[in-house]
Amino acid sequence: MSTYAIIIERADDGGYGSWSPDVPGCVALGDTEAEALSEMKEAIRLHLEVLREREEPIPESATVSATTIDAALGSGLNQVSWFGRAWGAGCSFSRRRIRSG
Repeated sequence: MSTYAIIIERADDGGYGSWSPDVPGCVALGDTEAEALSEMKEAIRLHLEVLREREEPIPESATVSATTIDAALGSGLNQVSWFGRAWGAGCSFSRRRIRSG
């Protein structure tokens, strides 16, 4: 059994969207963070169920960790890992160096 990271983002309309870098194309929405998380858990469960029924491979988690940072950290912030999204075909991961003045 894999453990999948779930990212929750605030939407422009005030609601929340959630997605997983390990389960491409699987997304969910909610009016609250809790609802978005709950809906995403159900979306992943159903997605994996369909993959099993079709005898397709179950995605393995590639996420090692997920961290949030406070951008106000200033000079203490040298490097951060972030998730980039590439819907459908898969998700890409990038590292970006951040320089502080």
